[in-house]
Amino acid sequence: MPDSTAERWAHIPSELRERPQWCISPGLDGDKAPRSLDGRLASSTNPSTWSSFDAACATAAERGWHVGFMLHETDPFACIDLDVKDGTPDAYLQRHQRIIAESDSYTELSRFG
Repeated sequence: MPDSTAERWAHIPSELRERPQWCISPGLDGDKAPRSLDGRLASSTNPSTWSSFDAACATAAERGWHVGFMLHETDPFACIDLDVKDGTPDAYLQRHQRIIAESDSYTELSRFG
């Protein structure tokens, strides 16, 4: 894992980083629940439980946790979740690749691959 916060999450677009819509998550034993910086569960509808990108990254780095962006109805962003599980047919994987290629977007793999 990279040493600095800047290296760990440097690939995240500035358009996302500048919004105070960040939470942290332990990511242990499948626990992907978003948390406020104090470790309590964050709300997907209550921005007061979110934080800045820099604060989330610093806290996540201290704990060895992950950061996550909280989508909001006022965002100019869209999210496409393309799930791949064991046994996903090749035709689906090829379709996923076409969607990614044609979207001209920021794309990342989940921490579970």
